[in-house]
Amino acid sequence: MDGVQYECRACAAKRLADVYLQSQLADRQPVAHKVCFACQKQKAAEAFHKNVASNSGLQSYCKQCQQHRQYHRKRIARQLKMPT
Repeated sequence: MDGVQYECRACAAKRLADVYLQSQLADRQPVAHKVCFACQKQKAAEAFHKNVASNSGLQSYCKQCQQHRQYHRKRIARQLKMPT
């Protein structure tokens, strides 16, 4: 503590994280289906990973599209690291 604040940084960070999480969970409505941002198909909520920061509580991309994006991102990164 620096003498000005009434709690240390770690305690303040934990308190703010708890407040943020509670505010996110309080307004959230359960979603049964969602449209994937990449493939534009409507899929069940189980087809998406969780994301507490989003309004729906789910990722924007379905699991299949997310896996596809990760694969290509890693492949490109490997190609950039390889000497020619």
